[in-house]
Amino acid sequence: MADVALRHTGDDPRRGRGLPLIHLLSHHAEITPTEQGTVITMAWQLTRDHSSS
Repeated sequence: MADVALRHTGDDPRRGRGLPLIHLLSHHAEITPTEQGTVITMAWQLTRDHSSS
């Protein structure tokens, strides 16, 4: 699991591109706005590779 805290400073034309990627690349994503910024929690379900090389 990873927690990321973001602070937005002004109008960035690149803003808004990350959320689709976050949802695409993680198994679970939770976005929580706070007074200090936005907290994004991402989680991945890891599996073990039981094949022998």
